[in-house]
Amino acid sequence: MTDIYTLFPNFKKTMPEFINQNNIFVVYGIDLDPLATSYTTYKKLKEKGMKVYAVNSKDEISGDKIYHNLNSLPEKPDVICIATKPQDTLEVLKNILQQGTYKIWIEIGSETSEAINFCKDNNINFIYYHSLIKELTNPTAEELRDLGKEIS
Repeated sequence: MTDIYTLFPNFKKTMPEFINQNNIFVVYGIDLDPLATSYTTYKKLKEKGMKVYAVNSKDEISGDKIYHNLNSLPEKPDVICIATKPQDTLEVLKNILQQGTYKIWIEIGSETSEAINFCKDNNINFIYYHSLIKELTNPTAEELRDLGKEIS
């Protein structure tokens, strides 16, 4: 299996552009199942104090409004995490591109070769084959030091 650093040689440089406290996030295709990756990602972003919106056809998630599309959001997001079924991802990307330019995170399990090629062909700043929730839950070197762990 190809690792993230082979796919994205500048991953460590790119990551701060995506996971940044000032960014506004959208979890597109959120699942209301508390065990779903999209649900966990949404909750973790909120827990970290980041501004995040949910987009799906439902009406609320734990009391937070779920928006039905990007046009209905109260403000323009910076990062859109796509957590849809793989067969829906390309269509979602096409719709997103019509709305403007965003940083796109295609969650593991949502990617297809067509979606990846679409992003490349349209010069979209995107990440794929890597989990946003994993990135949010992995402790930083500073957090590990605070816990008394050694960094090698």
